[in-house]
Amino acid sequence: MFGYGKLLRSVSIFNVRRFSHFDLLKRAELEVGYAASFLGLKYIVSEEFSTIASYVRQLVQTKHPLIDTVRNLLAGNRDQNQPNHSLLILLLCKLASETDNFATKPNHPSLGSLESGIYQVQRDIAEMAEMMFVGFSIHATIQNLQNNQFRRFQHSSELVRGNKLAVLIGDFILAKVSKGAADTESSHVVTEISLAVGEASEGNYIRSQLISTLETNRINSLSDDPNIGLFTEQTLERSYNLCSVSPFTRFVKSALLISGSSTHVIERVSALSRSLISTVESCREISLHQTNPSQLLLHPKFAKSSSKNSYSKEDIAVELKRRYNRNAAVTFDILTTFPDCSARDIIYDLIESYKY
Repeated sequence: MFGYGKLLRSVSIFNVRRFSHFDLLKRAELEVGYAASFLGLKYIVSEEFSTIASYVRQLVQTKHPLIDTVRNLLAGNRDQNQPNHSLLILLLCKLASETDNFATKPNHPSLGSLESGIYQVQRDIAEMAEMMFVGFSIHATIQNLQNNQFRRFQHSSELVRGNKLAVLIGDFILAKVSKGAADTESSHVVTEISLAVGEASEGNYIRSQLISTLETNRINSLSDDPNIGLFTEQTLERSYNLCSVSPFTRFVKSALLISGSSTHVIERVSALSRSLISTVESCREISLHQTNPSQLLLHPKFAKSSSKNSYSKEDIAVELKRRYNRNAAVTFDILTTFPDCSARDIIYDLIESYKY
């Protein structure tokens, strides 16, 4: 069996072999028999899109971030360091099927057709996961109108309209996720997906409130308080887990539960999914640091209340690389416990392609 963990520790992050990320996505889609790229906002809202688009067009002059978010979703523009949750979930389902030998199991009518070792209901759950993360990305465009830059903005009424539209679109997409969970008629799926949406909601709320507090502290130049720094770091770390890691793992678990995977396989794949999404998020942070380093000041590791405790750009870069290496090492080591198959190899290659 190939020693992925050993390879990672012996090769510098700057010297590993490079892959074409988009070629790997095509390879992954062929592996799972699924084109994940069509999961844009246009598909999600179907016939309602024309109505929503007409409202969004009215926001063009306001430069509301909802415009760019919707445009990127419709065009299928995705940064290579941005996780494709649905595709990752299907790859994990395929890996579980190889591990649990699903090929010997007969099709069950309630699960839909079985193609490439993946049931149709598992594909539906993967779509729900992508929809949930899209819904919260729409909510993330809501602007704080109390901010000084918006108080002076001449299109303040349009910004308010943009915020309202962001709330409605995000809520609409999340409602479709809830309906999709109910349509599976599985209490296990409904429970896991409900918990996933609840955790993501809590995590995004905590993060937005703490970011506002930290920004206010910097503006007001509050005196140093080590307890504030410790509290924000711990709480932001918790919100980081609630926003991404835990919800993603719950979607994976629900996809495996409904397909009848063994308890042992569910535990192993769930552990892999937690490590995998943490690794991918680490790559996203590195990309964010390169494009907009100021946002990383609100990262759990770097959230401090004063300039005295601030990190330099170089310190943050080193810490992010260390964080990626740690998460990737765990992921590769877990991968070695699974049987040698194409799904495992693709997951390994995708992790390498997510690098900055």
